[in-house]
Amino acid sequence: LLLERALAIKGLLERAWVIEVLLERALAIKGLLERCRVIDLLQARALAIEERLERGEPFFRRHEVPGEPNSQTLIDVVERREDGTRFRLRPITGRTHQLRVHMAALGAPLLHDPWYPSLWPERDDNLDRPLQLVARSLSFTDPLTGAAHTFASAYRCGG
Repeated sequence: LLLERALAIKGLLERAWVIEVLLERALAIKGLLERCRVIDLLQARALAIEERLERGEPFFRRHEVPGEPNSQTLIDVVERREDGTRFRLRPITGRTHQLRVHMAALGAPLLHDPWYPSLWPERDDNLDRPLQLVARSLSFTDPLTGAAHTFASAYRCGG
């Protein structure tokens, strides 16, 4: 029973992340229409992507494969800028590297991502160019007490 409750809490936490991301370039409308369901087509402000993710090569990477979707992410356009577009990503599922794979597959990889869409040569981390992916908030209802919890960060990608 305790293990079941721990797994329920883990599942809630995995699905509760709200992520804000600064991307290298804006998503192309053509790419959106080919890859996912656009919620607001006229303004292209929000979309959902569902794909099947599997282990890739090397072992720590993931990739999309044909088959029943096992990952879902909701994506909102927050801000369009000349140097990139800021998105809010809301994973419905919690697959390893899900957000990184989904955005790279849409043609909008995360800024400074050394693993997606292609693997960079091995080198020391560059702390002046961190991966532009940050959890801005985490909200969930405690399955044991029913209490609502929200944790927020003031940090913002890209300054």
